[in-house]
Amino acid sequence: MNPRRYGLTTLLTLAAVLLALLTASACGGGSSNSGIPTPTLAATFTPATNNPAGEAVFMDAGARSGATFTIQVKAANITDLFGVAFRVIYDPTVVEYVSSSSGSSMLTGGGVQTDFSTAEAVPGTLFVTATRIQANPFVPGVDFTVPGELISLTFRATRATAGSSFSFSTQQVEICDEVSETCAASMAPLWSGGTLTVN
Repeated sequence: MNPRRYGLTTLLTLAAVLLALLTASACGGGSSNSGIPTPTLAATFTPATNNPAGEAVFMDAGARSGATFTIQVKAANITDLFGVAFRVIYDPTVVEYVSSSSGSSMLTGGGVQTDFSTAEAVPGTLFVTATRIQANPFVPGVDFTVPGELISLTFRATRATAGSSFSFSTQQVEICDEVSETCAASMAPLWSGGTLTVN
């Protein structure tokens, strides 16, 4: 055997093995980093009540997916409800506001004009308006003889919590009576929030 050829073959073999080891090491490092599971959050909203006995505006649990969850703001046992305005108070270190939807609101029935608006003036305080718009001829309110949706609000949890409250503040309700064709502020109904848990 030619000793020079043997030496060259050995070097090439060693080089190939070393390259393979280096490549495997590099790939292994990448796989190790990408294999670290990303923490996921699961948010659950629990209403204080979802079947109030008297006149009420309350928060109910809507759809949820991972950290994202929807709160349905509903009314119950209120006659001729024309519109509501309120603030939702929550912990901005736990959740962030995402969006609103009026697609299932009972206020939109009959094809009347409506106004649904939200504004987060400061973190943790969401201003909400859900109302019909008065016109000629007279636009009456809606009878919420059973719980029905006013507006839905979607939030996203940003960290885990054993319990974070959602509540109402500075609430207003307007009633428009079809018979007398008059509108007035309603006597204050029950306003009920809920609690968020995030695992």
